[in-house]
Amino acid sequence: MSALPETNTAEAPVAVKERSEKIDFKMVTFSLAGKEYGIDIMSANEIAKANRFTYVPNAEPFVRGVYNLRGEIISVIDMRIFFHLPAERKEEGSLESLLILRVGDHVFGIIVDAIDKVVGISSASIQPPHPIFGEINVRYIKGVVENGGKLYIILDVEKIFAPAAKVEKDADQEE
Repeated sequence: MSALPETNTAEAPVAVKERSEKIDFKMVTFSLAGKEYGIDIMSANEIAKANRFTYVPNAEPFVRGVYNLRGEIISVIDMRIFFHLPAERKEEGSLESLLILRVGDHVFGIIVDAIDKVVGISSASIQPPHPIFGEINVRYIKGVVENGGKLYIILDVEKIFAPAAKVEKDADQEE
């Protein structure tokens, strides 16, 4: 009589649970100052490499300028400077990693250190941002999620790049 191979029945429900978690949220992941971030893929139009941004006088320090993207003039925001992170300037003429976003009727580019990949997760696994992040920063964060051994901070691009009047209106409604 031959013995059947042993199976660990304790692991079986875990495997079934992992398979039953549906992937209903996809995000484009990128890094800023060595940390991992993500944004909803529905906000991302495309990934590009670019340089030679046209300087805009009297703009905020995080605005690198404007860029001609196939005939459409878009604003370019350096997310490292926006979030007060270390940002080393690349040599003149070297390409920056650019994520082209669409928020409402506006198209613009954000500069990041590196664009990684698209990650699919269950929206139920997204945890709210911890209050220790600070009130100002929390309003820009949709949540935090762990995937594949990496912790991702999911940014809320609608709140980051919404017109100032809309942000004030939303803040009034939350009170």
